Amino acid sequence: MALQKLAPNTYLLPGSPATLIRIVPETGRATVVDPGSGAGRAEEVRAAVRELGADPGPILLTHGHSDHVAAAAELGWRPVYAPRHCVAFVESFWARRLLAYGGVVAGRYARHGPAELKVDYWVADGNPVPGFRAVSLPGHTPGHTGYISEEEGVAYVGDAVFGERVLEAYGIPFAYDLRVFASTIEGRLAKLVDEGYKIVPSHGPVAEGGRARAMLERNLKRISEARELVLAMLSERPMTLDEIVHKLTSALARGAQDVRNLLLNRLPVMSLLAWLEEEGKVQPAVSPEGVVWRLKSGTSAR
Repeated sequence: MALQKLAPNTYLLPGSPATLIRIVPETGRATVVDPGSGAGRAEEVRAAVRELGADPGPILLTHGHSDHVAAAAELGWRPVYAPRHCVAFVESFWARRLLAYGGVVAGRYARHGPAELKVDYWVADGNPVPGFRAVSLPGHTPGHTGYISEEEGVAYVGDAVFGERVLEAYGIPFAYDLRVFASTIEGRLAKLVDEGYKIVPSHGPVAEGGRARAMLERNLKRISEARELVLAMLSERPMTLDEIVHKLTSALARGAQDVRNLLLNRLPVMSLLAWLEEEGKVQPAVSPEGVVWRLKSGTSAR
């Protein structure tokens, strides 16, 4: 894949997720952010670093999902940096599946193999790392972290925001906590855009200025639509979690949905229901179908 130059020392290797490579002038080494996954991805990263005439350097991970970790495990480059609250998901594929699916599922539903990777250094908000500064961007995962280069004006924000294609494929942003995800967009991501950073998501186009603001707004709008749809559905009758997931995904996503997509969407929908329950708008109840969700008395569907 052709490298895209984003700044004098910063390059993007396209993919899903996309990989950011920064040549640190002081060392001549390449810091690689989220190497990605898929057959041949590790070799693509190696080739890109060779093309840039740099020596392999550290790997920075935004979080521990398999599509971000798999190629890093193949590369074997060290040291590896990962957010403190995501270390367990980087180092254990079982923990990773628990995070993504809320429980153990058959291996055939996981698109990426059981990669595991030892983390050398924990990263916390504001920490300097080779070529970047870490910035906490939680919501997608508990410890999700972005990496910004003030010198180059580039902010790799990982899965803190999604491009249009991902929103259309899944219907709603994938996040363990949609409320925190939305708060991150409204707060830290909006601030980075206002400060003039070039925003680099893992799954979406590089954007800045008005285009970046539009991308943030699309994610927030989709969350708002999901909230309204859930309240409207529950105004008709109580529903189980899986009914809500199916109806919500069918309404917001394009194309037929497979089992994997619906299993994945259980996690953000669970967080959405918890959000609405804490606001006093919905409540769970026991029924012959199991646990069902219904509007709380006096709640409007709007």
